[in-house]
Amino acid sequence: MEGKTIDARTAAFVLGTYAAEQSGRDKRRASSEIAVVGNYGEKLDWVNGKGKGIDVIRVQRNGEMKFMSNINSKSRNPSYIISNERKDTIFVCDERYDRDGTIEVYRRESDADFKLVATTGSGGKGSCHMTLDSKENHLVCASYFGDGFSVYELNHNNISKDFTLVKHSILKTLNGSSAVVYPGKNKERQERCHPHMVTFDPQTWNTGKLRVVDLGMNAVCSYTYEDGKTTLHSAFILPQGAGPRHMVFHPRYHYAYVVNELDSTLTSCVVDASSGKMRSLRTVSTLPSGFQGKGDDSKSTCAALRIHPSGRWIYCSNRVVSDQGLLSHFKIDEMTGIATLESVTPTCGVTPRDFNFAFQGSLILIANQDSDNIASFHVNSKTGCLSFTGAKVTTATPVSLCVM
Repeated sequence: MEGKTIDARTAAFVLGTYAAEQSGRDKRRASSEIAVVGNYGEKLDWVNGKGKGIDVIRVQRNGEMKFMSNINSKSRNPSYIISNERKDTIFVCDERYDRDGTIEVYRRESDADFKLVATTGSGGKGSCHMTLDSKENHLVCASYFGDGFSVYELNHNNISKDFTLVKHSILKTLNGSSAVVYPGKNKERQERCHPHMVTFDPQTWNTGKLRVVDLGMNAVCSYTYEDGKTTLHSAFILPQGAGPRHMVFHPRYHYAYVVNELDSTLTSCVVDASSGKMRSLRTVSTLPSGFQGKGDDSKSTCAALRIHPSGRWIYCSNRVVSDQGLLSHFKIDEMTGIATLESVTPTCGVTPRDFNFAFQGSLILIANQDSDNIASFHVNSKTGCLSFTGAKVTTATPVSLCVM
């Protein structure tokens, strides 16, 4: 078939129209972002899930938020959501307890529309966290009631049906010593391994460290990693009964920070650049001095932990029983690596589970699980302190929050 030519005026018009449309899309994305929110959808021991899959929320720079759409996900409890670097694909893990969970992969069709492109098993019950390796060739998933973590091969973000299940419940024999003894100090929560997070250490790519934060073991387990293959390397043991849940790494220095769910503390660590082994610097409370909650039960447990894109501050959420939640803000001493509690801010809701940054860290969005809302906060660019924007949006029992 003979090709059809167009004149210069028509070509200029077509190119100009395309450029204008692209510019409009870019301006829209510059002035707003979207938050993809996973919602608990069934009643469990600790939550009365009322959500229906995954909500998509538009977020403005001033903190205003608006519901856009609902992704009709088959996941009952989409407990964690991550995106790839291009922000055109999301990965969703389903926290199931009647059977092993699932992982769903969605392709982003437009700002608020996502299409399901793949589904596979998660390899364990209570799937709760995921991460991608640096080349986005593999995805790793942790299941709280699994025996370890699962590794999946990716092909252009399509996930393989087959996976490798890595069991790490044998940590008690590491280096021939009893590094972990069950049950731990908290006999109800530390009776066995409970992987709560998987993440890669960006400062030790030369040794390929994959970190598994295990609440039941009371440890951060380190694995060498190469093209999806892992080998147990070492373990960093936390104080008895701490219950490590999440960890983050400093973007420029060899520092790591672990939030401990059970005793509401934050542990600052230094990471050996050659071996990748972690050493504790200091452990501090995530709650203000003299903290007391309302009512008969003043207990609080930590949930999510994130480091500001600048590397200057760390934030963690505190789920305070019988009261609204708190977000703790820590300042990092870049000379020593030690994080010090600077301020604590009410989250304008109950049971703050996940939270995330928007607009390069100028906003924080907090998912308040048991008050069915997301609240937005300005981040002071000089101090890191938070101030409520006045904006909240309703979404049922939010548990995970991914900003794109």
